[in-house]
Amino acid sequence: MLKPRYLVGFSGHRAGYDENLIRPALKAALEDLQKRTTAAGGEIDLYASIAEGTDTLCVETARGLAMPVHLLLPLTQADFEKDFSPSAWDRSRKQIELAATKPGRDSVRVLPGDMTRPDCYFDQGIQILDAVDVLIAVWDGEKARGLGGTEQIVSQALRTGIPVVIIDSKTGRSRIEGDLNAAFAPDEVMTELQEVAEKTGAGCAAQAGDADDLQKCLDDIAKTEAARFRPSLVVIILLHGIAALLAAVVTFKFITGTPWDGPWEEWKWTITAVELLLVGYALYLGWALHRKHSQERWLRCRFAAELVRGFRASVPLIDPLSPSIAVHDPKWRRFALSASLLVNAHRATLCPRALRDDYIATRLSETHPDGQIRHYQEMNEKALRWWSITGVVSKWSALLAPPFVAISLANKLSKLKGLQGLLHGPWKLDEKPATWPIVVLFPIALPLLAGVANGIRHALDAGRRKERYPEMAKRLTEMRTHLGGLETRASISLAVAQTEEILLDELREWQLTAKTTGH
Repeated sequence: MLKPRYLVGFSGHRAGYDENLIRPALKAALEDLQKRTTAAGGEIDLYASIAEGTDTLCVETARGLAMPVHLLLPLTQADFEKDFSPSAWDRSRKQIELAATKPGRDSVRVLPGDMTRPDCYFDQGIQILDAVDVLIAVWDGEKARGLGGTEQIVSQALRTGIPVVIIDSKTGRSRIEGDLNAAFAPDEVMTELQEVAEKTGAGCAAQAGDADDLQKCLDDIAKTEAARFRPSLVVIILLHGIAALLAAVVTFKFITGTPWDGPWEEWKWTITAVELLLVGYALYLGWALHRKHSQERWLRCRFAAELVRGFRASVPLIDPLSPSIAVHDPKWRRFALSASLLVNAHRATLCPRALRDDYIATRLSETHPDGQIRHYQEMNEKALRWWSITGVVSKWSALLAPPFVAISLANKLSKLKGLQGLLHGPWKLDEKPATWPIVVLFPIALPLLAGVANGIRHALDAGRRKERYPEMAKRLTEMRTHLGGLETRASISLAVAQTEEILLDELREWQLTAKTTGH
């Protein structure tokens, strides 16, 4: 369905090495990582700078292995060039130009932020570390000679748990620091999504299509699971409510000693049997949902589908190598990276203004099927409808219950010795067909009905949605107005990133609510 993508970063010296020793060592290290990636069913990309020396050598070696290359410049290309000799820069410029001819596969990006030397070189190394699974370092084992040196990057990688393949710059010998096997272990989220797709019989499980195919696949699976999950919850609540009502009626007749005469004699066993069947079916539905992990599957697939929807609209305005979900929920990092790069392969050639217009016309639309403003407006209408219906039922059931409970209580008290004179003798209203519902049925049914209405409201998350969704639609409308007046890539990218953060916050809130409440 989606191949996992892995990133290997690089850091190394500019001088003080023998290229004839380092080139074969780099090739062997990259080939080993490629094999590990293939064994994990994925693909691997290189993320590196293109400074003079081993950076350029590593990029050249990766290209020789047909590995996609992503270059990160610490400065603008014009300023970066000043740090090189003409001959060295010719070699680096060639790799930059090659990357520019393969948009979607290769990429060139400039480090955001304060581009001052030597800070930008340290920041560049850290940004690479924040994205990669493993680091290759050509290092002499000595302390860094300045800010951003190889020793600092290697130390930070090991400190944060990133395995490092260290190639001795003097001898060309390699050693591994950290757990390289863990870096290429099967990804929990992607493995589960693949298994769900296969179990549901989705045809996309065995197909590696584009981003549109991936979103449709996840959408279809999520809708299938949702059709099983939410309606089943409502049915379970209703079944328990009806069963509780029947049980209460039977219990009342037993406790009060009211004779089972007339039609009751014929129906008492039927009522008990129906109650048993209702409870049994409710238990079966709950067991089936638990056994099939319907909620977990629905949550995973819906969350994944919404992430892909966001990537399709925002990439490459948002860097596909640094998806924000990796910070919010690290276990989704691999999926987000893989999906973002898949999207980028088809959208990298579009100019910022075209991406902006497409983002507004789809992601922030009130009419497009993928429009989030449209989604929140429609879902708010549904939430308000359910909130209103369940509210009316709950309110009137709660208001009407006390009088009927009081009548039932008075009827019971009238039968007690010592109170019969006070209450003018036993009423025995529960034994009269015309008054039996008032004394027995309504006092039991109304509180149950209020509870069922509140349970359905809770199961459909109507309360949170009716408050949250109008706010989301308003905020997105404001962002759409703001975004429509932006012209530069930096300002457009920032606004899109802010919008996606708003949407991601809501998505995470929904996910957490569903997990904690079970609905």
